[in-house]
Amino acid sequence: MRNKIILLMSLCVVSVTLLIMVVVPLTAAEEVCSECNTCAGVETQDAHSHDEELESVHDGHVGEYSVHELEAESTEGHDGHEHEDSTGEDHAGHEEGAIHLTADEIKLIGIQVVEVAKGEIPESAKLTGQVQLNDDRLAHISALTPGIVRQVNKSTGDSVSAGEVLAWLESVELGQAKVEYLDILAEVGCCKTLLDRAQNVKDNTIKLIGFLRTKPTLDELKSFEPLEMGEYRSKLVKSYAEFILAGNVYDREKKLFNQKISSQQEYLDAENALKKAEAEYIAVQDISEFQVKQDLLEEATNAQRMELALKGAERKLYVLGQDKNDIKGLVLTSLVSRENEEFDTSCPDPDCEECKKKAALVNSSKKPAIFERLGWYPLRAPFDGTIIEKHITLGERLGEDRSAFTVADLKTVWIDLDVFPNDQAKIFKGQKCLINTNGKSYQGSISFVSPVLNAKTRTATARVVIGNNDYGLRPGQFVNAEIYGDTVKYDRVVPRAAVQTVAGRQVVFVSDGEDYEMKPVILGYGNSRFVEIVSGVNSGEKVVSQGAFDLKAKVVTSTLDSHAGHGH
Repeated sequence: MRNKIILLMSLCVVSVTLLIMVVVPLTAAEEVCSECNTCAGVETQDAHSHDEELESVHDGHVGEYSVHELEAESTEGHDGHEHEDSTGEDHAGHEEGAIHLTADEIKLIGIQVVEVAKGEIPESAKLTGQVQLNDDRLAHISALTPGIVRQVNKSTGDSVSAGEVLAWLESVELGQAKVEYLDILAEVGCCKTLLDRAQNVKDNTIKLIGFLRTKPTLDELKSFEPLEMGEYRSKLVKSYAEFILAGNVYDREKKLFNQKISSQQEYLDAENALKKAEAEYIAVQDISEFQVKQDLLEEATNAQRMELALKGAERKLYVLGQDKNDIKGLVLTSLVSRENEEFDTSCPDPDCEECKKKAALVNSSKKPAIFERLGWYPLRAPFDGTIIEKHITLGERLGEDRSAFTVADLKTVWIDLDVFPNDQAKIFKGQKCLINTNGKSYQGSISFVSPVLNAKTRTATARVVIGNNDYGLRPGQFVNAEIYGDTVKYDRVVPRAAVQTVAGRQVVFVSDGEDYEMKPVILGYGNSRFVEIVSGVNSGEKVVSQGAFDLKAKVVTSTLDSHAGHGH
């Protein structure tokens, strides 16, 4: 009996000892790392929940952790403990571990580092918008006068040059305008001829009057016969001749009267006849001088009036789509046609070279071409561009109320950005901006900010004029834009590409050569290119600016491998 009691007591001691041996290590293991069950070899539903509770730090804001807690955690790890696995090596999944790269790996990844230093970051606002046609380089081409479409030369998508003919229309109104122009042009020619003649008549008549005052002989007056004076020569010469004859009669009668041969009455009659002839001669001189000047003035007035009428007719042709070359061709062809009609090609000599030239000119294609297409006029491109719309077909009647072509210069486009109320105070004309779309970037500046809000969206429009020589921007395409304002200086600035997100935290990789240590950081203000570091690294430290994403990938994959080794 005694032996049985002793055996039971021994079994109890052994049981208690075994229980202590099992319970105490488990409890100690849990105390070693209460926040990382992986290190204790225990798999629970809340494993690594502390990493999930650490929220992203961005723009100087922290989630459930204060700045000081994050700084402490980044230097101490989990509660200041260094965890080791069964081999005694550092836990592969911990972010604070340094990454070692060989020289070949650095070259392969393309690692580049920059120094954390003072820098300027321009204030910016991110907007969205849409590519629009440049209305200043957009033309809706329509018929200047109703007509029938006779020829279409271009279609949608074609490139055109300034002045290039897109289509030909035939208009009755244009044909009548051309006939009117040619009629007035002929009148101008007649007026010019009459004006030249009136000028010659006036000059010659004044010259003759001056010569007559020298009392030349009738034979000396014959030198004026080739000169053009019209009826004024006969009037002046006749009155002059009568004056000279009356003077001769007077001299003879006076001599006879003094010799008592003729009576006093005959002498007085001769004297009266001389005075009458002289008066008439002087009157003819004055009237002729006045009349030739009046004739010249009238012809000059007629010529000026016809010149004005010709300019009006020419302007009408311009309005109807004609240009200087069209009008010049119309005039030249009309002159050639008129000259051809005056040629006499009837010649008995079949080998006459002169007649052959005249016949060739009469039968040339210039005459029928101008009159067969007298009412045709072109639709021309106003500038270099691309046809984006075409509403014209052969043979249709095209009116003035419909656009035939729309031509746009796509080498420049508008970017209309939507500015919401919270950004409207920061956006103004002249600001620099960066336009991003389809992986391409375009630099520009704001040229216009709408003073009126859109009634539906309550947004203002900020417009950017962008060069589009590569035609990479298409009207209707959506874009993202970053608008830059005033620059602000910060003590610690790094490129945006240097900052990566690992396990919900913003981190950078600090380099000391071949080793790269991941450090959590707190970010301040930043844009798409640069960002301020509030804490986590010091000025002068070198961080990875290119290749940081590859280092992040190494951290993530190493963490996955370590978890797999622990049975996760």
